[in-house]
Amino acid sequence: MTKLSFVSLALAFLTLGCFRSRGMESDTDAGRCFLPSGMVCCSSAGPVDSPGGPCPFQCPAGTSMVRGFECAFRDGGVPSDGGFPIDAGPACEPRRADWTCLESFLAPANEPFELPVTFDTCGCCPSTTCGVEVDRGAQVLRLTSGLCNDDVCDCVGCNAPTSRCAVPPLPRGDWTVEVNGAPAFVLPVEEEISLIPPPPACVRYAAPDVSCEPSDPLDAQPEPTSEVCIAQVPTSSRLVARLVNDCGGCASEGTCTAVVTEHSTDDLPFGGDIRLSPTRYFSACGGACPPVCIETERECPLPDLLPGGLYRVYVNDELVLSFTEGDLGEDPSVGACGTTAP
Repeated sequence: MTKLSFVSLALAFLTLGCFRSRGMESDTDAGRCFLPSGMVCCSSAGPVDSPGGPCPFQCPAGTSMVRGFECAFRDGGVPSDGGFPIDAGPACEPRRADWTCLESFLAPANEPFELPVTFDTCGCCPSTTCGVEVDRGAQVLRLTSGLCNDDVCDCVGCNAPTSRCAVPPLPRGDWTVEVNGAPAFVLPVEEEISLIPPPPACVRYAAPDVSCEPSDPLDAQPEPTSEVCIAQVPTSSRLVARLVNDCGGCASEGTCTAVVTEHSTDDLPFGGDIRLSPTRYFSACGGACPPVCIETERECPLPDLLPGGLYRVYVNDELVLSFTEGDLGEDPSVGACGTTAP
């Protein structure tokens, strides 16, 4: 049965007013009704037990009947449209995630999907949570990420904790994603119109503007870059691009997107192109920048690369360096570096 058929059937059952869950049809207590399969009674703290009651069935006071994935833990209340913490374990203290990587940087329109959010820290066996709220009028997807203390494990490696946020169906368009109350990035939501999906990409979220609420971190401009290094995170196999701006000034970090396109023709070597697009923005309430140059550095996560592939690295469409995956020099934590044209 398709998802659409299932939803249609569930809605049809709702109109009947009386439900019997599977395994309860033989209940001898005549006149009792139960929640339909896939539905829950949802309170501000999450799902509540609903053993059944008189027909037509009604959820207890203070709760509402919704589909299971629509019952969310978010700010002590039930969101208007979808989401729940996928990861098992207790609710975690709110902590803003740092980036999202997708195998194809495009969300499917009109069907539920999972949106991963990753924390820039080392984890061994971390617990995470993610609440989701949809504002269809403003076309904003609001995520609330949380990360629990990771005190029970002791690992040598450095694994970045990731939470997978369950998102309900969205109509097509460009959706602003807010993470823990601040604009983070723009997610394209489209129907499948091509047999070739968009390439994999990672986007590091724009930093919140802590000095001025009217600022829009997504209304940004390309950030000048003087040096780029592709390096490996210590005790991890994860790769990042380290970008240096030798005259950073007082701008705030906007998004940094890394798109990887694999070579698909015989005239190009095995591997692909990495295109980096770092941005910056200036606070609407910020004063004049100091008259001296201040060097700044930032990291942008990279999608997985083909083992042994030869990659060319572009920054804002300028070719900066080439490197071979797995060969980052004597010190992979420093990596392969290149400078941009003055």
